[in-house]
Amino acid sequence: MRNGHARTLHRVAGVLGALGLLVLTVTGVALLHPEWFDRGAKPASVVVADPFVPGRLLRASPFLVEESSDDGASWRDLPCGLAPATPVALRCDPADSGVVWLLGTTELLCADDGGIVWAPRGLPAAVGFDEPARDLALPPGGAPLLTTDHHAWRWIDDAWREQWHAPPSRSDSWRRWIRRLHTGHWGSPLIARLHDGAAVILLVVLVSGLVLLRRRNGNGRRP
Repeated sequence: MRNGHARTLHRVAGVLGALGLLVLTVTGVALLHPEWFDRGAKPASVVVADPFVPGRLLRASPFLVEESSDDGASWRDLPCGLAPATPVALRCDPADSGVVWLLGTTELLCADDGGIVWAPRGLPAAVGFDEPARDLALPPGGAPLLTTDHHAWRWIDDAWREQWHAPPSRSDSWRRWIRRLHTGHWGSPLIARLHDGAAVILLVVLVSGLVLLRRRNGNGRRP
């Protein structure tokens, strides 16, 4: 391969690699900051029918809880400033009229008036970014059951009691650590800011490098 061909190949590969890295960096920063985007028109994540009021439905989507009294033909927002970013379960207590539970990956809310006024409920200490909540069961006449990937607890005597525990494997621990490292959730809040700073520096390097390459190629074509 001639030197000219090698330089051209190197330049093209460098540009393609820089563009790909630019996209990865921008989208990575955007994933770290979902608060930069409004809610938009997102479908409901979870829906439940009120077992005590015919035709009444509740649904939850990111940061929003809604109510319908006509089997879903129309909806109205419910005042819930604590609505979770990622709802995973919405349950009406089958044995207690008006009691509704709303579970997010790291939040748990409860209302005793059909979902009008919500109050936060504490979660087990193990539930968090590394081990998000997955589901909530309300057996008739039994204690609520909360599950994650590796744990389950029951709400007994105003406290969460561990029901079972399946320890994570070594590969699970590695995936959890890689996720924490990639998203900046492995230390104090300052670590996330350092990730933002590194991303900004990388973006400056990539964009300025592409600009300089374009100018250089443009100068090379001039007589």
